[in-house]
Amino acid sequence: MASFLRALCCLFITSLCIAPLAVAQPPPPRPLSSAVEALANSGYSAMSLTLLLIGDTLPISSGANATLTIFSPSDKAFSKSGEPSMDHLLLHFSPMFLSRKSLVSLPFGSVIPTLSHSGDLYITSAGNKISIDKNRVSESLIFDDESVIIYGIEDFFETNFVVSPIERAFMAILKFCYYSYYYYYYYYLKIICSIL
Repeated sequence: MASFLRALCCLFITSLCIAPLAVAQPPPPRPLSSAVEALANSGYSAMSLTLLLIGDTLPISSGANATLTIFSPSDKAFSKSGEPSMDHLLLHFSPMFLSRKSLVSLPFGSVIPTLSHSGDLYITSAGNKISIDKNRVSESLIFDDESVIIYGIEDFFETNFVVSPIERAFMAILKFCYYSYYYYYYYYLKIICSIL
């Protein structure tokens, strides 16, 4: 009988030690849940669902200094080309926070790092209208919480996109004309540039 009481006491004490571990803890808040909701509310449902699925696996730093810029293809782009590979999808995520002002200030050919192994993105515009890899970025933001910012784009970025040396030289001349007040030449070159 004494051994039975001793065993019962041990079982009771053990259950008291394990009980706090068995209580269900609420899941930690998802840092991208607001971004997922904003994408869905802005008509970017496919990217919203994609971000919901892969958000926790994105290779971004955690903590107060974690930043992310997302370039979201339209639902039309997803339906046209289907679900991209993970590496192609990560091409649309940059570990930097790129405000509209900072994107506009980047010169033609500037490199934007991505989370993809396929490569980086390139600024392919000059002026207030932003193009990245010859893909126009929407004027209005989808989401901005000062650590995550989301822009809409019409189509997926191409993997292995490169800016040719001729385009770089041409844009350098265009920029020179603009800042040197040779507006006549600037607008003439701008027309030629739109043809390229």
